[in-house]
Amino acid sequence: MVHLCRVVLLAAAGTVLHYLRGYGRSTHKAAAQPNGTPVQPGSAPSPPPLSKLKARPGASASNPAQGVLPRGGDLRENPKDGLKYAWIPAGKFMMGCSPGDHQCLDDEKPRHEVQITRGFWLGQTEVTQAAFERVMKYNPSHQRGPTLPVNVIGYDNWPREHAKHNALYTLFQYCKAIDGRLPTAEEWEYAARADTTTARYGALEDIAWYRVNAVHPVALKQPNAWGLYDMLGNVMELVGTETPSDVLGGSWHDEPLFLRASARFGQGHASLATDNVVGDIGCRCVWNAEASTGNATRTGPAPTR
Repeated sequence: MVHLCRVVLLAAAGTVLHYLRGYGRSTHKAAAQPNGTPVQPGSAPSPPPLSKLKARPGASASNPAQGVLPRGGDLRENPKDGLKYAWIPAGKFMMGCSPGDHQCLDDEKPRHEVQITRGFWLGQTEVTQAAFERVMKYNPSHQRGPTLPVNVIGYDNWPREHAKHNALYTLFQYCKAIDGRLPTAEEWEYAARADTTTARYGALEDIAWYRVNAVHPVALKQPNAWGLYDMLGNVMELVGTETPSDVLGGSWHDEPLFLRASARFGQGHASLATDNVVGDIGCRCVWNAEASTGNATRTGPAPTR
C-alpha cells in the first residue's frame, strides 16, 4: 500500500513538473515586439517610437526596447551618414546673455526662459566631409579633408531660388537627406550649454579651435556635458528650420568674443558675406526629431534683432 502511494505521488509530481516546464517555454515563445509582432529566434525586438517611451529614474543606459528614454549624451548612429548623434533631453534654460558676460551684443538681450518641449538627437560632431560626400556625392568645402568639418563660403545671395551651387543651401539639403533638419537657434544654444549657465561650457583653450590658421579635424577638443564636440570654434554652425537664419558658435579664425554660447550672427556678419573666402561655416543636424519645425517655446520677450 505504501509503495502504491509513493508511485502515485511521483507520477503526480512528474505531471506538475512537465506542466511548469511547458508553461515556461510557452511564456518565452509569446514574447513580442512593441508593435505586437512576435520576435523571431535570433532577432532583437525593434525599439518603440520615442513618443511611446517613458523616462525611468536610475536607468543605467539607454534601452528603447525596454521602454526607457535615452539619457542626455546617449549615442545612436545614423546609417545614412555614419555619424553618431547624441540625445538631448527635454528641459528649459535661460537663453541669451549669460550672467557676468560683459561682451553681449543687443541681439543676445534680454535673457529669457525657453522650454525645449521634446528631446532630440543632435550630431555629436559637426558634419564631416566624409559624411557629406557619402550622402551628397560631392564636397562643397573650401578646405578639404575627410575628418574636417564641411566648411563653406558665405550666403552667396541666399536663397537664389535654392540653387544647388548655393553653399549654405547644400547644408540644409544634407540634413534633409539624412532624415533630419538644421537645429533651431534655441535648440542649438540649449545643447551647447548642456545645463551650464556661463558664456562657455569650459576653458576656451580646452574646448575650442580659435585664432588659428586653418580648420581642424572634429572631436579633438573636450566635449560638453552631453558629449557634443566643437560647439564653440572650428566652424560656425548654421541654424534655422525652413530658411537658415544665423550662424552660431564662432570659428577657427575668430576672436573669443564670437565663441560664446549666446553669440549669434545673421546676414550682417562677415562670415555670411558673399566676399568671405575663408570657409568657416558648417553645420550639425537634428536627426529624426519628432517635430520637424522645432520644439522650443519662448516664455519671455524676444531679443532685439
